[in-house]
Amino acid sequence: MTKQGRRWYFKYRQADGSSSSKRGFTSRRAAVQAKQALEESVRRGEVKISRDTFAQYWARFLLAKRPYVTGGTLFDYTMHGEKRLVPAFGERKLCSIERADVRAWLAQMADVVEAGALAAKTVNNALTLLSVCFNQAIDDGLIVTNPCQRIKRLPEATFERDFLRLHEIAPYLAACPDYYRDLAGLLIGGGCRVSEAIALRWQDVDLGDASVRISRQRDRVSDATTQTKGKRFRRVDIGPGLTDELRRLRAARMAGGTDDGGWLFLCPPPVRGRYVGRLDPRSTEPQDRL
Repeated sequence: MTKQGRRWYFKYRQADGSSSSKRGFTSRRAAVQAKQALEESVRRGEVKISRDTFAQYWARFLLAKRPYVTGGTLFDYTMHGEKRLVPAFGERKLCSIERADVRAWLAQMADVVEAGALAAKTVNNALTLLSVCFNQAIDDGLIVTNPCQRIKRLPEATFERDFLRLHEIAPYLAACPDYYRDLAGLLIGGGCRVSEAIALRWQDVDLGDASVRISRQRDRVSDATTQTKGKRFRRVDIGPGLTDELRRLRAARMAGGTDDGGWLFLCPPPVRGRYVGRLDPRSTEPQDRL
């Protein structure tokens, strides 16, 4: 018996001859069917009962994902692993992790969320990544089932974001330092991310069409730029007002002989945040925050 009620398990012989078990089945029939399916898969050579720990497989999982995700996404994966997944499951054999283990981990994470040290969305993102990892292990023929199946995500608090009202935009822009004003105008008028806006170059701007092409974003762990989230590009309308401001900005730089390296916005390195210490692009103005 468990806190969730009666549960069944079965024992089976691994490929190396050692004995193991699978637990957490809600009925005897489900346990019998799972055992038969596992044994048949092992006989057909479709499943190689893994002796790897979760930590060992996790390292290979990240390596396999590297070519298919952006640097920022890979950084998120790595942080979830280091902070939440590997500490909880790292020493366990990959094939021994069961649904009850995932539920126990999620319950611990719920306590952390309740204490205010972590957001429910962050934990849910980690749970999703854990499930993706187990699905990959299934594809690799190392496990039969995903222990994250039918695990309910933590409820996330809903709240209404407070956006700028139309009458607040002009005072906000007027209060911005000169070197941030055009950037702020693009963020408001174009709705793009900060990481996308500061990666823009003049070649991405079409002043005749009053639009910018968003295809890159600043990397979170280096001064380089990477593909945007989802690795797609889009065209954003910026309107006649911001277009005139950018036209004025380009003319002023040309007249003053400013070498902007092709960057649209020159901003000082921020004092705080994920872009602290960035040197490119930059200006010689004093440090400030947007």
